[in-house]
Amino acid sequence: MRKIILFLILIWGQAIFAGPQDTLEMEFVLKLDPKVYRYSDYGEAPQIAIWIEQPGKNQVRTLLVTRRTAKGEWVGKVECPVSLPYWVSRYGIESGKSNLPGPKNPVPDAVSRATPKETLTAKTRVPAGIELIYYIEMNVSGDYNRDFPSMIDGVGPDPQGNGQPSLVYMGKIKTQPGTAGTPELVGRTDQLDPVQSLITDLSGITNAKELFTSIRISIREN
Repeated sequence: MRKIILFLILIWGQAIFAGPQDTLEMEFVLKLDPKVYRYSDYGEAPQIAIWIEQPGKNQVRTLLVTRRTAKGEWVGKVECPVSLPYWVSRYGIESGKSNLPGPKNPVPDAVSRATPKETLTAKTRVPAGIELIYYIEMNVSGDYNRDFPSMIDGVGPDPQGNGQPSLVYMGKIKTQPGTAGTPELVGRTDQLDPVQSLITDLSGITNAKELFTSIRISIREN
């Protein structure tokens, strides 16, 4: 029954963007610099989520989220609420659920993906002739620096091993054949708390901004 419900949620998420229009292919290609995560304290590839929204409509569709966050597959802990907290808040709108994804509440297999090493590609079908906002959130665990240290005054060790918090990129695109775009870094979340709104002050963010060597979004007919 749970699998049926998750399948219906996924179909509903696709349907809210559907209409009588022809559909086009929307593709995301993300290139990563492995040095950014290999030099972190854990050396693990990042957590990433990609989703789209329609302006002025409370409609969200997740296209991809890496498996640790999607399934709650964390080493030595049950959950990590600061992994991709902004996506989690948007996924709550999409799925109608308020709790974190986890073993008992996983994201559908259709959108979960193994953590990428150097290149991540995601594709979806979207109606032609509409405006879309697209988002990418990423987080490298254990990439500490002076502003986001492993030992925090009044707290002690970073309880989630987070370091620099997740970063969120955003762009807008018209779904017409041949259209392409590149998102901008628009904000971050918090090292310690699973915030649901973005912090636009990016001071203190260092090597985390260098994870993506390129991001390209394109719209085409097939």
